[in-house]
Amino acid sequence: MTHDHGFPDRAYSAALKVCADSQQWEWAVQMFQNLRRAPGHPSAADYTSLVGIAMARQDLKLVLTATREMSQLRLEGDACTYKYALRACEEFADWKLSFKLFQEMRCARLSADTEALASL
Repeated sequence: MTHDHGFPDRAYSAALKVCADSQQWEWAVQMFQNLRRAPGHPSAADYTSLVGIAMARQDLKLVLTATREMSQLRLEGDACTYKYALRACEEFADWKLSFKLFQEMRCARLSADTEALASL
């Protein structure tokens, strides 16, 4: 699959991963912002990368923002995405979103580890 700007989805996910691996958090976030403004929308893999980057930056607000957007776009993350989002919900005492995310996680047949369950 490609975005309307011609690059394959995997290229953006790979670029976000390279930024994350090299701890270039601001570049990664800026790249994601540019991707948001492009026609179409970021893929689930792009959002998952952003959530991981946000956790590495300890930016819990960005974790929740990205997770909410994923949910609104009906994109499913992986178990780590949900774990990080549940941790951010706990930090911000957003229990309503925490419960909703846990339900989504169960519907996606993703198993919650002890850390994710402790966030509920």
